[in-house]
Amino acid sequence: MVIEAYVYVYRDINKPGDYKYGRLSFGYEPFYVGKGTRDRWRVNSHLYGDGSSYLERKLRKLGDCVNISFVNHSFGNKQALEAEKNLICGIGRKNFNNGPLLNMTDGGEGLCGYQVSEETRKKLSKASMGRTPWIKGKKHTKEAIEKIREAGMGRSLSDEAKKKISNFHKGKKWRLGGKNTAEHNNKIREANTGNKPTEETKEKMRQAKLKNPTRYWLGKEGPTKGKKFSEEKRVEIREKKRKTWAKNKEKK
Repeated sequence: MVIEAYVYVYRDINKPGDYKYGRLSFGYEPFYVGKGTRDRWRVNSHLYGDGSSYLERKLRKLGDCVNISFVNHSFGNKQALEAEKNLICGIGRKNFNNGPLLNMTDGGEGLCGYQVSEETRKKLSKASMGRTPWIKGKKHTKEAIEKIREAGMGRSLSDEAKKKISNFHKGKKWRLGGKNTAEHNNKIREANTGNKPTEETKEKMRQAKLKNPTRYWLGKEGPTKGKKFSEEKRVEIREKKRKTWAKNKEKK
């Protein structure tokens, strides 16, 4: 069985520059190379220890200043392991003083496609209870937001990636036609009770709406301005509205 795997690189947004390694080049300094499937690339997947490893300390310190790039999305397991090994060798490891990577091995090892049993999942869940997430309470600084924005500018998904995302979502209704429970609605109501936007916020909302390109009619005369409808047309419009209201009432 061929398992689709990928190779990913963590980069430090605080260290921009032109970093070239063979045919690959990065806009920020790379500090970790990994191989994975599914969601292995996520930063949280490396934050499971006690913070003693170099990589975990680096990730916790950077917070939201980690940029992630993918070398390839459609490797088989053996190809991905080999690519990871070559990339680590090409960039160099920090503990060998020949590169910036915090990898503690040369790569090319590890399990792929391993399924954790339900019993193990429950044990992991129990062990994590009460532990405060590393990102809780943290907010993106303006500088970090700008760096993330710059890193994502001009980036576009390949046709192959778009097709995979499309296939993944096919047949999934998500919340199409779904309704909140009464308990959920009460929580939303309680959370919003007493919250009033400031005058500054109101002005920002107003300016945002004015910039909305769909409001093409601003500053223009409406198509019905100055026109008078006949009594017959008024009755027709009124009946259409009544039917629409009745249908909406039945749905509720």
